[in-house]
Order: sequence, then structure tokens, then C-alpha cells
Amino acid sequence: MIKKLITLIYKDLLLVIKDKAGVGFLFVMPVSLVFIMTLLQQNAYKTLHNSSFKLAILNNDQDSLGNMIVRNLKESGIFDVTEISEPGISPEKQVAKGYYKIGIVIPDSTTYYTRQSIENKISAAFNDLEEDEKSPSRMSEIEIYIDPVVRASYLMMVKSMLREFNSEFRTKILLRELNQRIPFIESDITLDNIIDFKEKYASTGKLGITPNSVQHNVPAWMLFAMFFIVISLAGNMVKEREDGSFARLRFMPVPYSVYISSKVIVYVFVCLVQFILMLIVGVYIMPLIGFPALQIGGNFISLFIIGLASALAAVGFGVFTGTFTRSYQQAATFGSLSVVILAAIGGIWVPVFMMPRAMQVVSSISPLNWGIEGFYNVLVRGLPVSESLNEIFLLVSFFIFTMIVSIMIYKYRTK
Repeated sequence: MIKKLITLIYKDLLLVIKDKAGVGFLFVMPVSLVFIMTLLQQNAYKTLHNSSFKLAILNNDQDSLGNMIVRNLKESGIFDVTEISEPGISPEKQVAKGYYKIGIVIPDSTTYYTRQSIENKISAAFNDLEEDEKSPSRMSEIEIYIDPVVRASYLMMVKSMLREFNSEFRTKILLRELNQRIPFIESDITLDNIIDFKEKYASTGKLGITPNSVQHNVPAWMLFAMFFIVISLAGNMVKEREDGSFARLRFMPVPYSVYISSKVIVYVFVCLVQFILMLIVGVYIMPLIGFPALQIGGNFISLFIIGLASALAAVGFGVFTGTFTRSYQQAATFGSLSVVILAAIGGIWVPVFMMPRAMQVVSSISPLNWGIEGFYNVLVRGLPVSESLNEIFLLVSFFIFTMIVSIMIYKYRTK
């Protein structure tokens, strides 16, 4: 039996090597995808941080608050700010024509009315009144015009920054008034440098791992490539049935379990070669073209275990597809479409946390989701492989399930 298995492994290796276009597809495609997707995401990141988001502002206030808003927006490093000063040019029209993504209009006397509102509230508080009726407060409205193509997240960011600038200005006015009204305070009250914010990425690992586009894309497209072997694996199985090779093997006789075992061994080996190749690209090739390097640290064994479990799941799905389908066209169509769907719901293209609640539940049934979560635990969160045992169990269980179903389908059809 062992001799038959070795012979079948040799035969399947020859089938893989003979299909040079297929081999190129299996190894060149994932590398290309990593480069393309990393470049796209890296450029998107730079777009956000390299002052390319165009914003027009009309400062009719020309006083402390209006000037502070303009200055802070320019210094934020997020926006390419154009201050409109020519009469007759409206930010609304400029945004409507697509020249700017967001337009802001600061009304006249915004600083005056803000300062007056604070002074009235302080006077009312010190005089135990509801409000200073002789000097009623008036609220200024800062207008924000948005290009319809702008995502809501950018609008929320602009509004948050404007509220922050307004709050900072109001605090300064409030402290100035308190300094003037409380006689026993000898020096100005300041609230600077009381609280600072320090960002840290949560990780239980000893080495700090900084998330970047490479850390996310290499494992994601590595998994996608592994599962795409379904086309090659299922296609070879169908071809062997069509050209009579499989019928001759049955007369040797060779049990179906041994027949598919040889394919499992060969294609798991192919997946692991993909795994190693992608790690090499991430660690050594990416830095040569200006991308961050893939940070592995001392976690190669953990990654290999998750990679092996993912390879088994991918090969199991390929064997199931090759057994279930009856023609090469069926295998290619079903295999490619199913992998694309599993990748879409599994978080390969869009992170799961950005999906609707219902889709987040659906994503939990995708083996690509189990694999990507396992890789993220090690590569991004810095967790030991023990924290990914659930994902590894699901991947191996999926492999066992697909193999059992494949054998059952074969026995049913050969009765």
C-alpha cells in the first residue's frame, strides 16, 4: 500500500510540474496580489497623511477663534487647506463643482458672540441669575459643505476637529474671565500639559509589533492563494476521470482514500511552498521597494502550524470540489466562485469589523476567516499559537469533514 501511495505521489507531482502555467499561477498570483494590494493600501494611508485632502475655508470672522481654526487645520497635516479671500467666491460652489472635498464658512463675529456667551454665563453664575438679560447670548453657526462622494468618516473627522478647536478657545476665555473675577488668584490659571495621550498597540508579546499594510496583506493573500489551488487540484481530478487514468487506477486496485491521500500530500506541499515564498517576500523583498518589512520575530513555528492547518483546509476543499463536480468547467467555475465568496465573507478584502452585523455572523463559517484570525493573532497581536487553537481546530475539522464527505460521494456514485 505504501508503494502504491509513493507511486501516486510521484504521479501527482508530475501532473503539477507538467502544468507550467498552473504552477506559475499558483506562485506568481499571490506575490502579485500582495504587491498590488499593499501598494493600494499604502497609497491610501499616505493620502490621508500627506495633506492631499482638499479643503476650502472662508474666514469671515477674522478674529481669534476663526484664525485659530484656520491655523490648526493647516497644521494638522491631514488637509490641503485653501483659504478663500476673494469676494464672490463661495466654498459651497467650489465644493459643488468638485474643486474641493469639503468647504467651511466661519460667520462674521463668531469670536465676539462666543466670547459674549461665556461672559454672560459667568456673570449669571456669579450673580446667581438664570442669564444676563441685558446681554442675551447668540449662537454662531459654522457651515460645512460636503462633496457627495466624500465618505462619512471624513465628515466626522472634520466636525470632531472643529469642536475640539472651539472647546479649546472657550476654555481659554473661561479661564481668563475667572482670573479677572476671583481676586485672590495671583497668577493665571492654565490647564496645559495636565493630561497627555500615548498610543500603544495592545499586544501580549515581548516584541512590539506595529501594524502596517504588509502585516495585513501577506497573510490575507497567502490564504487566498492557498485556497485557489482548488482549480488546479479539482481540475486534475476531473481530467483523470475523463481521460481514463482514474479507471485504470481502480483496477490496480487502489482505494479511493489512498488516491486522495497522495493528492493531499502533494498539494499540502505546494501550499507550504507558497507559505514560505510569501514570508520571504514579506520579510526580504518588500523593504527593497520601500514597503515595511513583515515582522515575524520568533513566531515562525506558530505561523507554520497555522499555515499547515490552513493548507489542509484548502486541500480538503479542493478534493471535495474535484469529487463533487463532474466536468472541468464545473470544477473551475464552482471552485473559483466559491473561493472568492469565502474570501469576501471571511475578511480578506474587507475587515470583518466593518461588515454589517449579519455579515459578521456569516463570516464565522468561512475557513478563510479562521485562517486570517489565526495569522493575525500571531503577526499583528503578538499572541502565542495557544491563543489560536480554536482556529486551528476549526481548520483541521474542516479538512476532516471535506475528506469524509468526498469519500461518501465517491462511494455513493460507484454503487
